[in-house]
Amino acid sequence: MNWGIHSEGLVHALEFKQREKLAAAVQPTVYTDASGIREWAKAYVNAATALKLVEGREQRQFIPQGQLTRAESAQVIYNLLSQ
Repeated sequence: MNWGIHSEGLVHALEFKQREKLAAAVQPTVYTDASGIREWAKAYVNAATALKLVEGREQRQFIPQGQLTRAESAQVIYNLLSQ
């Protein structure tokens, strides 16, 4: 999944003020299709979910290999800037 922001950069940008809180909040995802999330991406998905940057679609699905819509991209940016 390409958020338009390199996932490592996102985590590094947030870790200076949220590392402890993030580590405590990250739980395995509750998405019904979580088994489809690739291993390398699971921590990033969990972090983005814990930070409320992303939400699942209908029926608690993340759709890991789905295309990110413009509206979803805008929502992620809005959620990030609103924190």
